Amino acid sequence: NCSSLNKGGGIYLESSGMRLENARVCNNNSIEEGGGIYMTNSSPVLKNVTINQNTSKAGGGLYLVDNSSPVITGCSVSFNTASYSNGGGIFMWQYCSPQINNTEIIGNHASSRGGGVSMVYHCDPIITNVKIQGNDTNDRGGGVVIDGHCDPIFQDVDIIRNSAKYWGGGLHIASYSYPVIRKSIIALNYTTGGSAPWEPIPIGGGIHVYSHSSPTVRNSTIFNNHAINGHGGGVYLNDQTSISIDTTTFVGNNANEGGAVYVASSANCSLGNVNIIRNLNYGIYNYSGTVNFSGGNIFNNIYAIFNSGNSIDASNMYWGINNGPYHQYQNSFGTGDSVNVGVNISPWLFTPNIDAPPIPIQNVRVTSTGNDFVNLSW
Repeated sequence: NCSSLNKGGGIYLESSGMRLENARVCNNNSIEEGGGIYMTNSSPVLKNVTINQNTSKAGGGLYLVDNSSPVITGCSVSFNTASYSNGGGIFMWQYCSPQINNTEIIGNHASSRGGGVSMVYHCDPIITNVKIQGNDTNDRGGGVVIDGHCDPIFQDVDIIRNSAKYWGGGLHIASYSYPVIRKSIIALNYTTGGSAPWEPIPIGGGIHVYSHSSPTVRNSTIFNNHAINGHGGGVYLNDQTSISIDTTTFVGNNANEGGAVYVASSANCSLGNVNIIRNLNYGIYNYSGTVNFSGGNIFNNIYAIFNSGNSIDASNMYWGINNGPYHQYQNSFGTGDSVNVGVNISPWLFTPNIDAPPIPIQNVRVTSTGNDFVNLSW
């Protein structure tokens, strides 16, 4: 319940290696940065600390700047607010490389960017076994903003139920940033858009990639993300960006165009051993970029691939049925998902690609129940 007219409403650290354990930093306010904790050129250890309901202009919970690299373990960063700028939960600025482990970042709000976490300008955190959930922003990056030469590593991270008004409900990645995302879940995030006719349409319900950035996604699941009345329910790419996605499942994502992935101008999307299943309104929509497949399973999207950019080679894919996808010229008798003429589908696989993740069970129905049993069919 402290207040600061400058920085660090609860705690201010400068060139410090303090250890803080089993503590609560709650209900503090800073007029400037760091409602809960502000640190510059510091590397403290925070263990089992609750950082809750703090408010500042930027970095509502924590504000890290100038080579600050704390170790944050077993903490809760929740319901903090950045009332004017970035980083409702945590804001990192300028050469910060924290380690964040076994921590929850939940229910934070930023008026601008990065409801949960915002990292800007050469910040390279390692984030492991962390839940980033239920954060929101009035602009972009409901869960996470990665902007300006930042190269974080996410391992076993759940980015769930975050929302942004315009870009990147889960993550917004921009300006020569190269994050690596492994064994993670990006789910139930969404972009909503605004009601005024001049406002941009929402894009990138799960992930938005922008301006020369190149993320890598491995062994992950991207499901039930939404770009409401917009583009790229799972992933949206544009402006000389690229993404490499391998051994990952897209399921149940939704947008007006590109339920799983939307590839816009000068963008490149590489998909290896992926599942693209039950995404709405074109699984893959390539407007004017490049899409490369190297194995996978794609079915129950109705319209699997729409291509108006560079030609797409989607051969050696499994389409959920032996007679392959429908293609006007290459396979007019196919009863799998449809593709348009800019896609090569031949040859296709007759059995699932087992190098991709296990295919989720489809069309599960409860056929009967009793006091001690339930029968299912699929």
